Amino acid sequence: DRLVVSGDLPTVTAEKVNVLRGIELVTVTAGVRSERGLHTAQGALIFRISAPIAQATGLQANDVILAVNRTIIKNAAQVNDLFTNAPPRSTIRVHIERNGQYAFTDLVFR
Repeated sequence: DRLVVSGDLPTVTAEKVNVLRGIELVTVTAGVRSERGLHTAQGALIFRISAPIAQATGLQANDVILAVNRTIIKNAAQVNDLFTNAPPRSTIRVHIERNGQYAFTDLVFR
């Protein structure tokens, strides 16, 4: 048996991307997928999310963002780019994996 220290976990050592001033994302890798038991092989895992952002968006920690509108997400930085470049007063559909299930939520940017 190998002792796992939390500092060894892929999500702890992964580069974090901050989005919307309250969401920390990490890119899904083979290690992150194994650690979290994810079905999807790519996307952006919500590592941390502030309570106000979670309440406003319906997103939760450990959700994996799979697509934004019709764009398949390959890494965490891509989510930041898509959110940052969203036109004012636009609605963005965010497709997620949550607890092995697939869902979506619509975000309205003001």
